[in-house]
Amino acid sequence: EAEKAKGIHKPNGVLADPSAAMALLWMRRMLEFQASFFEGVCKETDPNAPLGVPAKAAYTQHLEAFHGWLLKNAFRVGLNGLPKRQEFIRRLAPNIVDEEERTRICVSEVGDCTQVTRQVASQMRDLFAELDLEDKRKA
Repeated sequence: EAEKAKGIHKPNGVLADPSAAMALLWMRRMLEFQASFFEGVCKETDPNAPLGVPAKAAYTQHLEAFHGWLLKNAFRVGLNGLPKRQEFIRRLAPNIVDEEERTRICVSEVGDCTQVTRQVASQMRDLFAELDLEDKRKA
């Protein structure tokens, strides 16, 4: 709100860069990406499922439209390197030996975290819309 009041941003959501508003915009986009990715991890039941699939879906939904060629390709490479679901969950809770218990706990806690993340991102989205700070330019 302070930046908006100072007039450093242009109309129609064109943000000054660098600015706190720009940083918060990207933080929100990443929270939305993370929430979608984790929802995909929780919905998947095959322990050998590659996590690149839900990660690419989340990327397409939340970030791709704002990335130029270089960032799009960097993300594709990175997302292709994600482990399978079972390995990912093992890394989240390496001290829980029983695989079924580990999966149950991780899915439950990641699901809870995802709900809160969605609420935070939604509040951020509403505030950015209200203040006309939704910059749609590519990075």
